[in-house]
Amino acid sequence: MDKFNRLTLINQFEILKALNPNEEKYYAEKIEILTEGYEYHYSEIFENISDPLPEEDSRFVLDILNMYRDITFSKNKLKDADCKIKLDS
Repeated sequence: MDKFNRLTLINQFEILKALNPNEEKYYAEKIEILTEGYEYHYSEIFENISDPLPEEDSRFVLDILNMYRDITFSKNKLKDADCKIKLDS
């Protein structure tokens, strides 16, 4: 990580530290890691960031969610239709 990226992250952590006094220690640790250039600990900076989900997998998840939505919508319409038929009979 070059110095510009480190400085940018340090500034972001300084802002977050000021906005979140209860998390001051957490942000101070991240600032120290970046300021001192402790490369071994850089992974701690990014520990809460997941690797990207491939587009193909994202599409698969969206397709399943859409299918579930369609099934639920259709099921609800069937229930309404069944109620009308029973009432009309």
